[in-house]
Amino acid sequence: MVAGDREGGHRETIDEFGAVNSSASGHKQIWRQISTMSALPPKVDIRRGLLDGRIVPDLNSRVGWESAKIIGRCCGEAERFQKSIAELALVPKRWVSAATKEWQITAVQELSKDMRKMETRPGMSMAYQDHWFGEPWNVPETVVMVHGNSESSHAWTCWVPHFARHYRVVRPDLPGFGATPEPAGYGWSANELATDIGLLLDVLKIETCHLIGAKYGGSACIRLAIDQPHRLSSLCLFGSPVRGSGSGNADLIRTKGVRQWAADTMRSRLGSAASEAQLKWWTDELMGKTGARAAYGASSSRIDMELQDELPGITAPTLIVTTQESGLQSVAAVERYARMIPKSTVIVLPGDSYHIAAVEPDLCAQHALQFIQQVSATHARADE
Repeated sequence: MVAGDREGGHRETIDEFGAVNSSASGHKQIWRQISTMSALPPKVDIRRGLLDGRIVPDLNSRVGWESAKIIGRCCGEAERFQKSIAELALVPKRWVSAATKEWQITAVQELSKDMRKMETRPGMSMAYQDHWFGEPWNVPETVVMVHGNSESSHAWTCWVPHFARHYRVVRPDLPGFGATPEPAGYGWSANELATDIGLLLDVLKIETCHLIGAKYGGSACIRLAIDQPHRLSSLCLFGSPVRGSGSGNADLIRTKGVRQWAADTMRSRLGSAASEAQLKWWTDELMGKTGARAAYGASSSRIDMELQDELPGITAPTLIVTTQESGLQSVAAVERYARMIPKSTVIVLPGDSYHIAAVEPDLCAQHALQFIQQVSATHARADE
C-alpha cells in the first residue's frame, strides 16, 4: 500500500487509520499491515477497499478483528460495517489484479505421506520430513536442513540419498512455507525462524545436530548458532547472507505477486547452468506456490538484517560455500565475514548461481557430508 516516494528515498505508506506515513523502512510499515489484513496494490484507497470488499481482515486473528473494528469506526461506517462483517470475511471475486489475489490466500500445502507434523508451541505446528536409512539398531547423529525463502523441505530432496545412510536427516517446512501454516502476526525475521527451529529440535528431543542452511534459511541457522551455540555440532551455509541486501525482492513480490517474482528472478537465482526444466519446477512447483504474505514477510525482514557483528559468537565448525560469480555477495565479502567465525572453511565453486545448493546438489552435498564426517570423527576421538 505504497502511496509514493518522497525526496531522499523515503517511502510513504498508508497506515491502518488511512493516514500517510513516511518512513525509510516503508516495507516494515506495510508488513505490519499485512499481518492483520490482506494487502492491495499501490494507490488503492484502504477505506473504500474495506467497505466494498476488496480488503478482507483476517477475522481469525484477534489483532485483525480489532483492526477491522477500528477501521470501521474511522470510516464513519461502524454500524454498516458491523452488520456486514460476516460478508466481508468471505473472499470476493472482484479483485484489482492477479497479484492482489495472492495476498488473500494462505498457501499451506497438504502433508505428503513422508511428512510429519509436531506442535512446537501453542498455536504453532511445524511440518517436517525425517529419514534414516541406516541400520535400525543404530542411533545416528542428526543433520537438520533448513530451506530458504519461498521454498520447503522439498528443496533438499536430492541431498537426502547422500546423507540418510550416514545420518538421520530432518527437513522442516519453515512457518508459512510448504505444509507449515503461518502463525498470526508472524514476521519471518531470522530471530523468529531460529527460535522456531530450536523449538522443533526441542519437541523432537534433538539436543545437538549438524545444521545446514541455504539462502535466508542459512541466515536463520546463523542466528541459531549465535543464540544457542551448544546445540550445534557443525554449521554449513550455502549462499547465505549475513546482512540485508535491499528491497528489490520485496518490491517485486508486492507489485507482481509471488509466482511472477519467482519466474523473473529464477535465472539469476539458479544461474546459467540450470536447465529449463529445473527453472520451471522451481518456479511452478516450489517457489511459485508460496503464499504472498510469507514470501513478502521474509523478503522484508531481510532488508535491515544485520548478523555480521555477532559472527564471532559462532563456536561450531562452519563450512561456507559460495560461487565465483554469485549475484548475492562477492567472494571477497564472503571471505571477509568468514574470518569473523573462529572455525570456518570457505569453498568457492565455479558458476554464477547464488543458490548453488539447488543447482549442484550432488557436489554441494558431498562437500557438506565430507565436512560433517570430519567433524564427527574429531568429536569421536575427543570422547575416547
